[in-house]
Amino acid sequence: MDDKTAIIDHVLSVTSAKTLEVAEGADLYCLRIKYGAGEFLLNFEEYSHACWLECITDQDIDGLQEIKLLLSK
Repeated sequence: MDDKTAIIDHVLSVTSAKTLEVAEGADLYCLRIKYGAGEFLLNFEEYSHACWLECITDQDIDGLQEIKLLLSK
């Protein structure tokens, strides 16, 4: 969770995605972003030290693959 700001900044700058909403709980931080026509959730969980990106709908899977390619460069 200490690095979430750096990770968020990196994902947003590499993908040119836009932040739509932020939700913060006791152990979960979630950023809803828009990339192209799709919307995605960038999740951070404090207790497991996990970070993951997921599609909001099944139709967004192609956009998720595009983001993966952009982040792997």
